[in-house]
Amino acid sequence: IEVQRAGYLAAGASIFELLNQRDEAEQLLLSALATFEARYGKDSIANAQVASLLGKLYHESGEYTRALEAHQRALELHEKHDGPDSTYVAGPLTDVAVDLHQLGRMDEAQRHYRRALEIHASGKQDPGEGAARLLTNYCVFLVERGDFPAAVSHCERGVAIYDAINPDGHGLGIALGNLGAAHMALGDHARALPHLERSLELRRKFWGD
Repeated sequence: IEVQRAGYLAAGASIFELLNQRDEAEQLLLSALATFEARYGKDSIANAQVASLLGKLYHESGEYTRALEAHQRALELHEKHDGPDSTYVAGPLTDVAVDLHQLGRMDEAQRHYRRALEIHASGKQDPGEGAARLLTNYCVFLVERGDFPAAVSHCERGVAIYDAINPDGHGLGIALGNLGAAHMALGDHARALPHLERSLELRRKFWGD
């Protein structure tokens, strides 16, 4: 019953997050995490998903240090239970990389991005939304590093995956914006424009004018 309650708490937190009620979402997630820890112990893989949700909540609130701590915990649990090269590790690696990137810890971020890329490149699973998210975030990272051709290449791959999964999706809108920005950084405005226009169209669909 307690484990079922923890699942309901985590689901409730997602609703509060959608309603922009950050504090309520955090309290539900912390309660869910405490329930799982009491039932299974602190090192249980059951804690990984809630830690990941906490990290996402903190990241979207701009609390990058707290996000990093939560995402690192999720990563450590997946590495322990699934192995360091498991496909289950790629997502948490991306989360940690993005947090480090936001904190300006660029060398550490790059190491985590590259590890995640290596796992996806291993071909153990078909490319999905996780790979697309990794590629488009790494594109932003490479633009900031000044490696514009590599940024375009990675973002094009991410856009292709998103386009195949859901051509009207929110993720594709973000990826197209990143690709357009990478072309702009190269000074190629003609190639940037159609990507930026399509990105704007998709963003308006989700967020309005």
